[in-house]
Amino acid sequence: MLASFTFEIDGFEALSPSEQQDVYLDALRALVNIDVAYLATHRLTPRLYASGVRFAISDDERAGLGNVWPNIPAVLAKGTAHCVGLACWRIAELRVRDGVDAVPVIREFREWLQGHEVQEFHVCVGYPDGSVEDPSRELGMP
Repeated sequence: MLASFTFEIDGFEALSPSEQQDVYLDALRALVNIDVAYLATHRLTPRLYASGVRFAISDDERAGLGNVWPNIPAVLAKGTAHCVGLACWRIAELRVRDGVDAVPVIREFREWLQGHEVQEFHVCVGYPDGSVEDPSRELGMP
């Protein structure tokens, strides 16, 4: 069964960058928790880097039509994901299989979409020692 959730956050652009990051982090934590629950009950799921999954941005996302945040089985079914699906899977994997208290880390950047500059966030994996891993780079992000 597919469950899909959509948040409509009117006035998101009016929030400060720090407030925007807080909103993203809350949503990312929810996806990590979903992936943790999945891995806890699906022990034969391959590790992210051994799964054959690759980094990709969907055509809808490139066109600014929406941003889908897939859980592990959705990533496996499609074979690709962007930074959110990859980082949340890796964080859940580290927590469930390796006992590492990894967390989402957001990196800000700006890019041009449809003729104008927009603020973007890139999601990575943070380790307790402060180091950061970028599954998207490991899995083919240019």
